[in-house]
Amino acid sequence: MESFITLIQEFTSSIGPFFIALGLLIFVHELGHFLVAKFYKVRVETFSLGFGKKILQFQYGETTYCVSLIPLGGYVKMFGDDPSAQIADEDRHHSFLHKPVGQRIAIVLAGPLMNLLFAAILYSGIAIVGKPVAGPHVGDIDPQSTAATYGFRSGDVITAIDGVPTTSWKDVTTQLEQKPEQTLSFEIQRNGKETITLTAKTSPTKNPNILSTTQVVGTISGLQHKSNAAVVATTTPETPTR
Repeated sequence: MESFITLIQEFTSSIGPFFIALGLLIFVHELGHFLVAKFYKVRVETFSLGFGKKILQFQYGETTYCVSLIPLGGYVKMFGDDPSAQIADEDRHHSFLHKPVGQRIAIVLAGPLMNLLFAAILYSGIAIVGKPVAGPHVGDIDPQSTAATYGFRSGDVITAIDGVPTTSWKDVTTQLEQKPEQTLSFEIQRNGKETITLTAKTSPTKNPNILSTTQVVGTISGLQHKSNAAVVATTTPETPTR
């Protein structure tokens, strides 16, 4: 049962977001082909996310929009893209292969160019808005854990590991993961002012990220940034606390 729960957690934390991101990239790519084809009056017969058997579909106008079984790509099926097909004279103005070469090139290039534009907009937005990250603050420490044995305490701030400054919890975990079975030196700020040095040895463990090529990473059992502690404060010395 525990292994099943672990598998579900790995799926939701790694595989699930991977397929969501892949689906978004596929959609943007195929949307580029679709929009430019429509701009040049090419009849689009099918807009599909995925390959193989259609599992969801609906018709709107002259196009069938669908989601297919294999989520590893997509396609835009255009009228007149088969050189062996016979096209009536009255339909040639809607046929892909009967469009000028420049228009056909634009339709083909629209997919990758749309991906580049999407990436530029996305990363520009992230750079402008920013992303909140956890600081290098130690959360709840189990008194019986390995981390407690090495001297870590809840509320500690890890300012450096082996002389390398840490400004986020990601910096902390990255250094631990890269150095399995190594003894590291931690610079700790305790109680907001006291600076101390701790040494701790990382333990090798299986990498929980199944998409990584690194199979074994370092960790210190019990060392985490999550905290369930509640902070109670008073605004004035006269304020009662209950």
